Amino acid sequence: MEWTGARYADKPTVEVHTWIAAPPAQVWRLVSDIELMPRMSSELQSVEWLDGGGPALGARFVGRSKHEAFGEWATTSHIVEWEPPKRLAWAVEDPQYPSAIWRFTLEPQDGGTVLREWMQMGPAPSGLTSFVPEGAKEAYFDHLDRGLANAGRTRADLDICQGAEVAFAEDEDDLRMMVAGRKKELAFSLGGMGSATTNFYNNAYSRQGWAEVAAEVRTRWQAGDRDGAAGLITDEMVLATTLIGTEDMVRERLRVWRDVGVDTVRFYPAGETLDARLATLGRAIDLVRDLDRDEVAR
Repeated sequence: MEWTGARYADKPTVEVHTWIAAPPAQVWRLVSDIELMPRMSSELQSVEWLDGGGPALGARFVGRSKHEAFGEWATTSHIVEWEPPKRLAWAVEDPQYPSAIWRFTLEPQDGGTVLREWMQMGPAPSGLTSFVPEGAKEAYFDHLDRGLANAGRTRADLDICQGAEVAFAEDEDDLRMMVAGRKKELAFSLGGMGSATTNFYNNAYSRQGWAEVAAEVRTRWQAGDRDGAAGLITDEMVLATTLIGTEDMVRERLRVWRDVGVDTVRFYPAGETLDARLATLGRAIDLVRDLDRDEVAR
């Protein structure tokens, strides 16, 4: 399968089906047992119900995953369709704006069951970003301004929204570990997304001053040298496209974003637990409010 650069906002979908020589009720017992899923996935490590609940409409469960490029993470899913023994669906993270939806439907046929699996990506974004404010004018805004001018409009008619991961380092050693831990993820974006000739993230980084490095990262990644590809990623490449650093560093990056024309910030807060992510989000929101107060005072 080749990744063709579909946008999460476009809500790309995929569906597969198979016939199983068993009645729907028997198949349903397996499909609706979410704790079986890690046995069939190399990425998903564990699943557990939250709030002391179980399978039912509105119930929640947390899935913990691991990938060589992205490390470890957890997501919370919500059961949005529950019709035993016919239909089961869950939305990942916010049910109103999910990053993905998974659905299983069962139909009796020829003495057995047709099982359909359907999955939609988005519309919530993936979290990957290639926005570098220092190069935003030439890479993005000049093109946007020309298009707006042709329509008789300006950026004042739009809300310029940009997102990125936000994480706070307590000291230099902590920051070094944070940056190092994200280099393989960025190498995957530059080398593993798209095809050998077409990769949005690789092109975006190339336009913003890293063409040589981005090309070599792609070459090494596709040759199977994942560690070598990650080793080419510099600290600057990670820090330029994220909101990672000490509180002063993140505040300064937010100021740069504001000054180049970003109106709204979308945060992807780091943290091992929900409480940790909420704490990170709270700190980031406080920094934005501080900058807003500074702007008003000026």
